Amino acid sequence: SKSRHSSLEGLKAQGVNIMERNEDVFSTCKIVFISVKPNVVETVLKQCPAKANPLLVSVASGVTLEKLETITHCAVIRIMVNTALRIQEGCTVVARGTRSSQSQIDAVIHLLSSCSPVCEEIEERLINAMIGVSGSAIAFMYVVAEAMSDAGVKFGLPRNIARKLASQTMVGAGKMILSTGEHPMKLKDDVCVPGGTTIAGIAAMEERGVRAGLIA
Repeated sequence: SKSRHSSLEGLKAQGVNIMERNEDVFSTCKIVFISVKPNVVETVLKQCPAKANPLLVSVASGVTLEKLETITHCAVIRIMVNTALRIQEGCTVVARGTRSSQSQIDAVIHLLSSCSPVCEEIEERLINAMIGVSGSAIAFMYVVAEAMSDAGVKFGLPRNIARKLASQTMVGAGKMILSTGEHPMKLKDDVCVPGGTTIAGIAAMEERGVRAGLIA
């Protein structure tokens, strides 16, 4: 919903129903995603009519389930995502509130799985860990891809080819871990032949604290 329809015309063209009042959204929808800035969450939730009872799914960072449940009478679920949802390759975690049922959790996971191949339920206390491993970490992967691209350019590759090679290598590594189910250490060891360039590169990464920096 938004008071100015003009800013939502793109969604309307895709068949999305748009509304001017949050009250109407709460009264009409079975599931409502709260995707606003944390400082306005309370203002938005207080616009939910007393007779409305949608499932609320909060994406607001730092606003706890306890806080949400003190503001609203509705069942609440908290989620954390990363930006790869834009291309249906996201990672999402789901934390249930005290009023949310298993069927509601299942419905949200099913819904989010359409754009998030990895969608898992966790305890709320672990959400910050997810941010480090996936939420913020997607930016870390961009830095790695950029550095690998720069290395390719340093040794003579055209920039566009270096970027494609670095990016596809990251995609391939992730898919190898997910599809084989093998430990990353095992997959790494499969590439590292004795006295080879790969183990030399791993040693250089260890000397420069790459692993320790990521864990920190």
